[in-house]
Amino acid sequence: MEKHTRKSKRDREKLRIKEGSMDTAEKIKYWAREIKSLSQTGLAYSKDPFDKERYLHWNR
Repeated sequence: MEKHTRKSKRDREKLRIKEGSMDTAEKIKYWAREIKSLSQTGLAYSKDPFDKERYLHWNR
């Protein structure tokens, strides 16, 4: 019996970038989501007001 694994949207997008099957607009959207995700994580864990301000800037 085969185990079916379901890949996340993020994993599928990474694979498409690797394969070269993603156009420029899709790549830009992908990287914008990555940056927003990183800024949300930074915002959640930062304690320094300067860092919070910087993460808020990228989390618009």
